[in-house]
Amino acid sequence: MISINPVTAQDITFFFAAGDFSGEPDRFGNTHKVGPADAIEARPFGDEELLEEDTYFDEDNKWLIYVVGGNTLLVSHAPGELEDSPELFMDITVAMGGKYEVILNFLDNNSDPGSGPIQAALGDGELMEYSELNAIRATGGVSPGYPQSDNSITGNMWWQSVSLGEAKVEEGGVIQVRIDDAPTPTSEYWVTSTFQGVTLRVIELGGAISEIQVSPGAFDWVTDLSGNKFKIGPVDTGLTQDEWLTVNANSGSDSLWNVREGLGSYGPILESFPKSGEDAPTLQTSVIFAQGGTYDVFFSLGDIGPVDPDENLRAPTPLNFAFEGEELTRWHANDGEFKGSPGYNDYEMSVGQITVSDGEQVNFLIDDVQDGTAIRSVYLGMRFETVEDATDETVLSIAVEPAVDDPTQNQITLAWPSSAGALYTVEASEDLTNWSVVAENVPSAGDNTTYSEPLDPGRALRFYRLMQ
Repeated sequence: MISINPVTAQDITFFFAAGDFSGEPDRFGNTHKVGPADAIEARPFGDEELLEEDTYFDEDNKWLIYVVGGNTLLVSHAPGELEDSPELFMDITVAMGGKYEVILNFLDNNSDPGSGPIQAALGDGELMEYSELNAIRATGGVSPGYPQSDNSITGNMWWQSVSLGEAKVEEGGVIQVRIDDAPTPTSEYWVTSTFQGVTLRVIELGGAISEIQVSPGAFDWVTDLSGNKFKIGPVDTGLTQDEWLTVNANSGSDSLWNVREGLGSYGPILESFPKSGEDAPTLQTSVIFAQGGTYDVFFSLGDIGPVDPDENLRAPTPLNFAFEGEELTRWHANDGEFKGSPGYNDYEMSVGQITVSDGEQVNFLIDDVQDGTAIRSVYLGMRFETVEDATDETVLSIAVEPAVDDPTQNQITLAWPSSAGALYTVEASEDLTNWSVVAENVPSAGDNTTYSEPLDPGRALRFYRLMQ
């Protein structure tokens, strides 16, 4: 049996890009802000105005924007020697309270590890210097060059990450990370302190998340924070792990899937090299849904090189996918939505909906593409997003009768078809036509929930379930 690090549970993570200044919430409702604004040159490398104004990297003492490989990085050139850019902050406002591990994502010099360090701290902690010498090096991906003022590149960087510690916050609370360029002189003037972003890894979560995230690295059943279970393995259950999986990176002739750590949105990735003659076994991702309902289904495939539709066609990395019982369909990077570059470029495919009952298992098929086009077939994982049926939003309408002893305190016990943690909006009406909100974010305690509201006789209530 080959040695594979076991997946004990799915890590739910939220990533916040250093160069994203939009302030827009992510799909979970988290927001982040990077500043101060006067510490950052608002124009990215390649902008003609930078050349016209002779704003060279060794003169401005600012963080500059560098867009590469689907990432928007912030860089400070030759820190400690030619440039001293101001300290930055990233304030992350979380939509759900809980405990999070705070992870710094940055890049160091690939040819001379340790020569491109960066400083960071969690909250008001002391700034510490980080480089490949005290961080975790990604096990693959595209190596971007260092940007020059004339939009050329030299040398190359590599992806690094390090844990800054843990933070416990309430809903709407703020986690702050401080970043600064390194004070130590670099060996080459073109080397930068390079800030990619911050990842929050959920340790404890104060509420239910509205989606299920499935890692391709779960080779035995694992359970997430919401009680969902999943695993991945060959459709041919008679195969041993050695007969479908290897850790031999970039092997293109063994007809096995290769697992590599930390290159996908959900951690590990699985890759095959069909154009090199590889035909890896068809795989099956199995999910047991803790809570029944309707879910939008997504899967992600990995791509290499620039995030560019034309390049995606020149160097295709397609992947086959199917619902169990259906024929495999070829999906390509340009069929999906670009979601970021944790190592491989993540292209997410929307493949339909499923409706399941509590505890139901559903299987999904994945395979490498054998049509002669696929340089690689790379599987990054799946996610399932809860769907609220607008036609079924009204969970219950009930006419309120006065209580015998106290007509102003009517108490109603309801059997709500939901699990604990579901939230409801409550509306009241006297004529069943005009409705007004009387309560919001009313929690369900499970199968039976008591809701109390002082109402006049004859009024009606209705309950709307909110997205979790």
